[in-house]
Amino acid sequence: MKNLDSFFTAYCNEFWHYEESIINELSKKNKEYSAMEDFIENKLKEYSNLRSVLEDSKIIALNNDEVKVLIEILDKYMQIRDIELEEMFFVGGRNAFYYFSKMGIFQNDNYIFNNIKEEMENNYVKKN
Repeated sequence: MKNLDSFFTAYCNEFWHYEESIINELSKKNKEYSAMEDFIENKLKEYSNLRSVLEDSKIIALNNDEVKVLIEILDKYMQIRDIELEEMFFVGGRNAFYYFSKMGIFQNDNYIFNNIKEEMENNYVKKN
Protein backbone atom coordinates (compact mmCIF):
# COMPACT_ATOMS: atom_id res chain seq x y z
CA MET A 1 0.00 0.00 0.00
CA LYS A 2 1.32 3.42 -0.98
CA ASN A 3 2.14 5.86 1.86
CA LEU A 4 0.26 9.14 1.61
CA ASP A 5 1.87 12.34 2.80
CA SER A 6 0.01 14.43 5.32
CA PHE A 7 -1.00 17.97 4.39
CA PHE A 8 1.73 19.28 6.67
CA THR A 9 4.41 17.11 5.06
CA ALA A 10 3.30 17.87 1.52
CA TYR A 11 2.99 21.63 2.07
CA CYS A 12 5.60 22.23 4.78
CA ASN A 13 7.18 25.25 3.05
CA GLU A 14 3.81 26.88 2.51
CA PHE A 15 2.82 26.23 6.13
CA TRP A 16 5.88 28.06 7.47
CA HIS A 17 5.18 30.93 5.07
CA TYR A 18 1.59 31.04 6.37
CA GLU A 19 2.78 30.99 9.98
CA GLU A 20 5.24 33.79 9.23
CA SER A 21 2.48 35.92 7.69
CA ILE A 22 0.35 35.50 10.83
CA ILE A 23 3.26 36.45 13.08
CA ASN A 24 4.10 39.47 10.90
CA GLU A 25 0.54 40.70 11.39
CA LEU A 26 1.08 40.70 15.15
CA SER A 27 3.51 43.61 14.82
CA LYS A 28 0.79 45.63 13.15
CA LYS A 29 -2.18 44.76 15.34
CA ASN A 30 -0.71 44.03 18.79
CA LYS A 31 0.92 47.07 20.41
CA GLU A 32 2.36 45.05 23.30
CA TYR A 33 4.02 42.64 20.85
CA SER A 34 5.37 45.49 18.74
CA ALA A 35 6.71 47.30 21.82
CA MET A 36 8.60 44.18 22.91
CA GLU A 37 10.13 43.80 19.45
CA ASP A 38 11.20 47.45 19.54
CA PHE A 39 12.63 47.01 23.05
CA ILE A 40 14.75 44.07 21.91
CA GLU A 41 15.98 45.81 18.78
CA ASN A 42 16.89 48.97 20.71
CA LYS A 43 18.81 46.99 23.34
CA LEU A 44 20.66 45.03 20.64
CA LYS A 45 21.67 48.29 19.00
CA GLU A 46 22.84 49.67 22.33
CA TYR A 47 24.65 46.48 23.40
CA SER A 48 26.38 45.11 20.32
CA ASN A 49 27.95 42.26 22.29
CA LEU A 50 24.45 40.92 22.95
CA ARG A 51 23.67 40.90 19.23
CA SER A 52 26.86 38.94 18.64
CA VAL A 53 25.89 36.41 21.31
CA LEU A 54 22.24 36.02 20.32
CA GLU A 55 22.38 36.30 16.55
CA ASP A 56 25.90 35.14 15.68
CA SER A 57 26.33 32.58 18.51
CA LYS A 58 29.65 34.13 19.49
CA ILE A 59 31.12 33.36 22.88
CA ILE A 60 31.90 36.70 24.47
CA ALA A 61 32.51 37.70 28.07
CA LEU A 62 29.69 40.01 29.16
CA ASN A 63 29.83 42.64 31.90
CA ASN A 64 27.16 42.89 34.61
CA ASP A 65 25.06 45.44 32.72
CA GLU A 66 25.08 43.29 29.59
CA VAL A 67 24.01 40.24 31.58
CA LYS A 68 21.10 42.18 33.11
CA VAL A 69 19.98 43.35 29.67
CA LEU A 70 20.41 39.84 28.27
CA ILE A 71 18.03 38.54 30.93
CA GLU A 72 15.51 41.27 30.03
CA ILE A 73 15.80 40.41 26.33
CA LEU A 74 15.32 36.68 26.97
CA ASP A 75 12.26 37.48 29.07
CA LYS A 76 10.83 39.55 26.20
CA TYR A 77 11.60 36.72 23.75
CA MET A 78 9.59 34.32 25.95
CA GLN A 79 6.69 36.77 26.19
CA ILE A 80 6.76 37.26 22.42
CA ARG A 81 6.69 33.51 21.87
CA ASP A 82 3.72 33.17 24.23
CA ILE A 83 1.81 35.79 22.22
CA GLU A 84 2.73 34.03 18.96
CA LEU A 85 1.59 30.65 20.28
CA GLU A 86 -1.70 32.11 21.50
CA GLU A 87 -2.31 33.75 18.13
CA MET A 88 -1.52 30.51 16.27
CA PHE A 89 -3.88 28.62 18.59
CA PHE A 90 -6.79 30.94 17.80
CA VAL A 91 -6.03 31.08 14.08
CA GLY A 92 -5.93 27.28 14.08
CA GLY A 93 -9.26 27.18 15.88
CA ARG A 94 -10.84 29.53 13.33
CA ASN A 95 -9.43 27.44 10.49
CA ALA A 96 -10.68 24.21 12.05
CA PHE A 97 -14.14 25.71 12.54
CA TYR A 98 -14.18 26.89 8.92
CA TYR A 99 -13.05 23.53 7.53
CA PHE A 100 -15.43 21.56 9.73
CA SER A 101 -18.28 23.78 8.57
CA LYS A 102 -17.29 23.15 4.95
CA MET A 103 -17.59 19.44 5.74
CA GLY A 104 -21.15 20.03 6.99
CA ILE A 105 -20.42 19.39 10.65
CA PHE A 106 -21.91 22.73 11.76
CA GLN A 107 -25.25 24.29 10.93
CA ASN A 108 -25.05 27.14 8.42
CA ASP A 109 -27.73 29.24 10.05
CA ASN A 110 -26.09 30.30 13.29
CA TYR A 111 -24.57 33.70 14.02
CA ILE A 112 -21.11 32.48 15.09
CA PHE A 113 -20.76 30.26 12.03
CA ASN A 114 -21.67 33.05 9.63
CA ASN A 115 -19.23 35.53 11.23
CA ILE A 116 -16.32 33.09 11.18
CA LYS A 117 -17.15 31.92 7.66
CA GLU A 118 -17.21 35.54 6.44
CA GLU A 119 -13.90 36.31 8.20
CA MET A 120 -12.24 33.22 6.74
CA GLU A 121 -13.47 33.91 3.24
CA ASN A 122 -12.43 37.57 3.38
CA ASN A 123 -9.09 37.22 5.17
CA TYR A 124 -7.69 33.80 4.46
CA VAL A 125 -9.27 32.03 1.52
CA LYS A 126 -8.89 34.87 -0.98
CA LYS A 127 -5.24 35.52 0.01
CA ASN A 128 -4.17 31.96 -0.70
